[in-house]
Amino acid sequence: NGDGDDADDWGGRDLPLLVQPPKPGGFSGMEVLQRLAMSPEAQPAENIFLLTRDFVVGYDLYPKARVHLLILPRTRLDGPADLTASHLPLLRSMQRLARHLAASLRARTPGLPPFLCGFHAAPSLRQLHLHLLSSDLDSDALKNKKHFNSFATSFLLHPASVAAQIESSGKVLSRGHAAEQ
Repeated sequence: NGDGDDADDWGGRDLPLLVQPPKPGGFSGMEVLQRLAMSPEAQPAENIFLLTRDFVVGYDLYPKARVHLLILPRTRLDGPADLTASHLPLLRSMQRLARHLAASLRARTPGLPPFLCGFHAAPSLRQLHLHLLSSDLDSDALKNKKHFNSFATSFLLHPASVAAQIESSGKVLSRGHAAEQ
């Protein structure tokens, strides 16, 4: 993973159309995102929006907004707490990809509101994943206060603040579930 834009392999690509897949029939387990990141070719193609050299961009199968994507590195990391200074280039690349996707999707659909981007302070699924979602928070899956708060409060950690925490303290200082409730 390079630290500069020249290492990114998504810039010249045309993005596919957004087609939200149906919700799964049941809970797929805590490792569902690890399976998607580590073996995307073995997963249903409809669950994947974009594959790059370093990332899998998948659909959140329980979207909390009109557009809700997950950016997963193709490297096994359980969550933000596993990030160290050695992961800063990866983190910055994830953030660049999120900015690229948000700008491209808004250019394609001018009525889309701005995007939110962040990691959950205490993720519920294994595998580091960056949420990229439209700020409308318009979804049937947004059913309770916990769902809303997980995207509308400091429980959602912006990648720049995660990088700053790693640079200053060597790790991510998680606030746990406090902000979510």
